[in-house]
Amino acid sequence: MTSHRPTAPGTNGVATEGLTSATQAVAIVIPVYRSAPNALEAIALAQCCKLLGQYPIILVCTDTFEIRPYLQLCGEHGIEPLVECFDQQCLSSVKAYNQLLFDRHFYQRFAKYTYILIHQLDAFVFKDTLTYWCHQGYDYLGAPWFEGSDESTAADPLLPWGGNGGLSLRRVGAFMAVLTPPFPRARVRTWDDLWRKYRGLSLVGKAWRFHRLLHKYLRKSNLYGNYLATPKMFEDGFFSMVVPRVFPGFKVAPAAVGMFFAFECQPRRLFVLTARELPFGCHAWERYDPGFWQPFIEAFGHVMPPARTPDLESRA
Repeated sequence: MTSHRPTAPGTNGVATEGLTSATQAVAIVIPVYRSAPNALEAIALAQCCKLLGQYPIILVCTDTFEIRPYLQLCGEHGIEPLVECFDQQCLSSVKAYNQLLFDRHFYQRFAKYTYILIHQLDAFVFKDTLTYWCHQGYDYLGAPWFEGSDESTAADPLLPWGGNGGLSLRRVGAFMAVLTPPFPRARVRTWDDLWRKYRGLSLVGKAWRFHRLLHKYLRKSNLYGNYLATPKMFEDGFFSMVVPRVFPGFKVAPAAVGMFFAFECQPRRLFVLTARELPFGCHAWERYDPGFWQPFIEAFGHVMPPARTPDLESRA
């Protein structure tokens, strides 16, 4: 795949809000759930304050969360963040957080902004090109994926679409539009999606499984509107793959553009594809090749702590 920088704003048939000023155009939304940030999260939050402090920074937490350690860290960098509180269960687990991002009411909290940047604390930003990205006309923008995702190898191809949600730019109006009824009677998992799993089977095997496929395809929970209530996939995959099929006007940045916005899996390979240009930021830098990222992060004056086992509760 040939990579290229986006050069002109796009248009979108789902949402029509225009950008206003830089401060009202976009806000940084940071979910927090740990009683105090660990060493790497503190580095990520400090970097966000330093590079993106001119934009509104909003901490998202539960209504009973003790937020003071995060407010103190932001204050050390001259930032007084806003705080948005949600019900206790909304950040109780990866599944609960995932469900929250399927809820239009989450995006309604940020309706005064044209875009929000979801910045989980396992992300890191390298430069402030945020206003530039807001002017590219995408509804969803995140780090591209390789086939195989977490288990991808150097031989696996780059997927043409995608956007990891851990560091992602989202047009608020577009997300509210695709999450607000009435919904089209489209099916989330198409017949081709389901049949692909069984292509390697013999004809007898396919015939034996046919009734199971038909049931999965026809059941009510496979309808777009019903699926939102009990989603079975991660929200970033849903907004990258399913939503553009159901709502053709929902514009997801292609991989050749997304790689200049963020890296996640296989950062060395993406670095070659971008002709050694660092992106706006990266996600899961401790999980995916921390040795690659360390010199770039330390170049900002941060001291990396000794390597540790990645947090199993890190939000994908």
